Amino acid sequence: MAKESYRGPLEKVDPCCWRIPKSYKPGMRVDGLIFADDKLIQSVIKDQAPDQVANVAFLPGIQTASIAMPDIHWGYGFCIGGVAATDPEQGGVICPGGIGYDINCISYKTLIINQFGYTRRIGEMADVAANDRLACFSLEQGRREATGVNVWFSQAPKSPVLKVRLKSGDEIEATADHPFWTSAGMVPLGDLKPGDRVGFSPFAGVPYERPADDVILDEQTLRTRWRTEGKSDSGNGIGQTLAFLRERHLTTLRQSSPALPLLCKLLGFVMGDGCIHFEAGGKGVTAFYGDPADLELIRSDVQALGFTPSRVYSRERTHAIQTSSAAYEFERTETRFKVVGSGLALLLLAWALRWARRPIKRIASRNGWRTPRSG
Repeated sequence: MAKESYRGPLEKVDPCCWRIPKSYKPGMRVDGLIFADDKLIQSVIKDQAPDQVANVAFLPGIQTASIAMPDIHWGYGFCIGGVAATDPEQGGVICPGGIGYDINCISYKTLIINQFGYTRRIGEMADVAANDRLACFSLEQGRREATGVNVWFSQAPKSPVLKVRLKSGDEIEATADHPFWTSAGMVPLGDLKPGDRVGFSPFAGVPYERPADDVILDEQTLRTRWRTEGKSDSGNGIGQTLAFLRERHLTTLRQSSPALPLLCKLLGFVMGDGCIHFEAGGKGVTAFYGDPADLELIRSDVQALGFTPSRVYSRERTHAIQTSSAAYEFERTETRFKVVGSGLALLLLAWALRWARRPIKRIASRNGWRTPRSG
């Protein structure tokens, strides 16, 4: 069903509130109130969500007004973002059930991409979905993100099952009410026509393979690395560091550990454009350099492991490089963040020096070990 614009009355109450008077429809018990500014209300009236605000005003026992928050959009009965309070003594209900949900399905054989780039068929994910994080797209931001899974369920289709075939040859099966992203917004599959343009991610990922359960890093390895860095076992340093890592389930790493893909990413960033060092007699420091947007993504991985990164800092730098043929000078804006604490530094360092497949250059410095930093 195509969405039609709302054509009913709207009275401006103040700069961020609009009223649908209860005179709009016979039987409305209260007014409808929509919280939106002048710009947002133009988007709100593009569908029938305001009409749903008016319909909720028919509820027995409804108090004061049928209200819609700024995230208002078309739902089932209630608009999404709708709020209503009722009085049971006036014939109302304790909870009007103002929550809608879509049940639109894709085929059990549809490939779903994990945030780390591997794919599984959705029909095979029942036992793992709750602990998985999937790749998704922020349509407003125009970038790929990751999301958790609230619930996995399956059922026989209750609407026609259709197949979409793109000019690229890629196909997907879904129910007719499943929305697809188009240049006109989200459109149910049943409303699509040959020649319509739909959003498509060409990245196919790699098939999922269950990892082995072999131990690749343990506490003894961490203790050995601690001593190799010239740090003493006396005092509370190593004990506090191991306790910190133990709380985050990071002292024993297996190939199947959920933290391993994140650590792989962080180690790659550090070896490419970062550094690790231990301050003289103090804590370890892990620093990351790059573009601000990329650094925010790296920070989210650091936080997912249970570490606390600094904010992203920027500063202007002047560089001079002397080569055999010429001298070069340039300026650039350097952006970076760091993680102060021996836990992450020790973990990455111990793993890198034991398991990295390519040699890591040791650079002499008073602060100890670090990787070369490009740029």
